[in-house]
Amino acid sequence: MVDPPVLKSNLAKRIPELLGNVEVDKEWCEFLDDPSKYYTDFDKVRREIEDVTDLKAGSNKGITDDPIHIKIHSNRVVNLTLVDLPGMVKVSGI
Repeated sequence: MVDPPVLKSNLAKRIPELLGNVEVDKEWCEFLDDPSKYYTDFDKVRREIEDVTDLKAGSNKGITDDPIHIKIHSNRVVNLTLVDLPGMVKVSGI
């Protein structure tokens, strides 16, 4: 299965992510809301997603419908656009 490198994480999705995947030889990522955010280190991409999520949805585990727009260039993806929506988790006994 082809999986964008940024999705291989334990991030709790609280905000929609629109992921544009482009198959190329070199791996890098850009945030389309701010073209100055260009990354080759996908650990930094994950941290940026966390920071933008806290900015848009708040730091108290809120959710929002305001998406993050990301374009991933990698040899591990196919040309495809994905929408990764927030999920709800119910923990019983707490």
